[in-house]
Amino acid sequence: MIFVVYCQDRPEGTERRQALAKEHLAHIRAMRRHYLAAGPCPSDAARPEQASFLLLEAESEAEARMVMEQDPYFIGGVWKDVMIRPFRPVVGRWLPPGMELNFDRD
Repeated sequence: MIFVVYCQDRPEGTERRQALAKEHLAHIRAMRRHYLAAGPCPSDAARPEQASFLLLEAESEAEARMVMEQDPYFIGGVWKDVMIRPFRPVVGRWLPPGMELNFDRD
């Protein structure tokens, strides 16, 4: 299954990100089989706190949550909120053949 994960930083998240970056990257390397796409949502004037967006592949939501809860950013308090939701992709250039929704059907 594929899961969408959105992690909203705490106000002090940027400083914690910097302090934990090396451990965070080691965790990603160790869990890379689960990551379809992942990256930061940078801060800007309208949104001073950063966030993270991920597409994870896991057997269950519990397994996806385990991957996230073992991340040093989770353990170290970078994120104030972690939302995990099942995701069923139906359109997109990155989808394997046969998965995309057939728009030509009636």
